[in-house]
Amino acid sequence: MKRIHWLSVFVILFILSGCSGDLQIQRPTPLPPLMMPTTATSPEPAASATPLASNQPTATALATMPTRSQVLPAPLYFIDAGQVQRLEVDAQTITQITNEVPASRYQAAVTALDVSPVDGSLAYVVEQIDGSVLVQTDLQGQSRHVLFSLPNGAISHPRWSPHGSEIAVRLSPDPDTQINLVSGVYAIAATQTTTQTVSPTLESEANRVILPVVVSGSNYTLLAADDSSDLEVNPAPFAYAPNSWSPDGNRLLLDGQHQFAHVCKALIKDLATDHLFPLAPADADAMTTACNQSVWSQDSSSLYANMQPIGQTVLIPGLWRSDAVTGGSEQIFPGQDQGESLLITAPKQGPDDQIYFFMSRTTQTPDPTYTPPLQYTMYRASGGGTGEFEALRNERDVLRFVLWDEAARGAVVMRIEVTTPVLVWLPVDGSAAVELPVSGYDVNDMRWGKP
Repeated sequence: MKRIHWLSVFVILFILSGCSGDLQIQRPTPLPPLMMPTTATSPEPAASATPLASNQPTATALATMPTRSQVLPAPLYFIDAGQVQRLEVDAQTITQITNEVPASRYQAAVTALDVSPVDGSLAYVVEQIDGSVLVQTDLQGQSRHVLFSLPNGAISHPRWSPHGSEIAVRLSPDPDTQINLVSGVYAIAATQTTTQTVSPTLESEANRVILPVVVSGSNYTLLAADDSSDLEVNPAPFAYAPNSWSPDGNRLLLDGQHQFAHVCKALIKDLATDHLFPLAPADADAMTTACNQSVWSQDSSSLYANMQPIGQTVLIPGLWRSDAVTGGSEQIFPGQDQGESLLITAPKQGPDDQIYFFMSRTTQTPDPTYTPPLQYTMYRASGGGTGEFEALRNERDVLRFVLWDEAARGAVVMRIEVTTPVLVWLPVDGSAAVELPVSGYDVNDMRWGKP
């Protein structure tokens, strides 16, 4: 079986980079690579729930926990121990949603997950001995349908469209055995198993997007093929994966990874015009848009983006706004203040048009290891880039992931406590943090479910 080739290696690296962002469902935003600390500072004590070991996928309510009213704004889905799990709004009850069979005892069964913003349906990838499959179920893990099967290849990065009718994915077929498919980003048609209530704005005739048919099968459409790896044809070949749809469903944000160098860039696929173009920083010779870090504005007109030096994994201090039509970018939050660098990550535009984010003030020289690791605090500021930064909480945490509530009422973060990643709910009103019964390095692909 010819599964190990350069493109498969790329996919593995892409998955490990934690490719994510969001629109209506804010995706967890990975921070720059961190060294594990010996201690973690959290000045504000968290209201802690008893941790559930990451190797316990069995669904159950934690019987020893006291009854608690709603804590989380919606159920929280995630992958742990190779299966989809759901944490209920009481922040105590964990239910195992899937029971997929792993290809081997050393391999996770479910490797990627997304949740439909329309009806809460799940789309997830199951790794098999001879390839992988894309599966759709309802929000309880029932009504299981295999939407797409890829023998001798990999499926990754499922991303539901805002209208719930298709799922963007990356397909990485083995070129020696899959002659009808090329590697790249595809749209896979979803199975309509439930009655869906859809926004008239998304489904109006004037706003409906007809996907361009480049390569099409019974339920898939190619949206963006990887660049040719022939360096004589293209000296800078990139491979692409879907990051997030615009809230209006007209565009798709892609992450591009150079196939032979550590260079990443963010791009927009305009589905109406079939145009693919990068987010362009003002100084394209010195910096590029950081993958996994760009998020859509609520009106789909722009994205909030981080930049990084070309060829480096660190973020450039400050925050940028990129136009969704031209790709042009302008810096809206400064990178320096009183001799300190302002490292900003995980931006989220709230309903009040304020930008919510996490920031680390540091005098350290940008370094991929950041030893000691950077510590981040929750802030907000005017979306216009004017006014003061307002600290919303007191914690200074070493973070791995951030998942904002859609209404920006708070964020679920994975922070490092001693050497263990622990999931915590941080309300924006400054009230007590709530430690969730989820921890460990196996936890990934956090998604909000339907309330």
